[in-house]
Amino acid sequence: MLSQLALALLAAARSPAAAPPVSHTLSAERVAWVLTRSAADRPKISIWTSREDPYHRGDRARVYFSVDANAYVTIVRVDTDGRIRPLFPEDPWDDNFARAGRTFEVLSHSQDHAFAVDDYPGVGY
Repeated sequence: MLSQLALALLAAARSPAAAPPVSHTLSAERVAWVLTRSAADRPKISIWTSREDPYHRGDRARVYFSVDANAYVTIVRVDTDGRIRPLFPEDPWDDNFARAGRTFEVLSHSQDHAFAVDDYPGVGY
């Protein structure tokens, strides 16, 4: 559990023969493909931050993740006002493929952290 900070994570494993073509938009076909995969077919994803203490306004959050099978991963943050902010990939045209067995650090443009906490007090995801 990540105390005050939790991250929403969406990921779908894709085998080249079984999955529909990849695009930068979620088509109905892609959503249906993801939803029909059983839990056993989906990669196991671990996500964590560099600390367990609650974050305060101005703190910089470092975010890491790993997958146990090759997967396309999207990580978003929901701030305390309910706004959704993409963390990984940062830009829609960036590659979101994650190889199994590696640890990835989520970084914002030219920064040494994923994001700076700029929310009002509350719970973010």
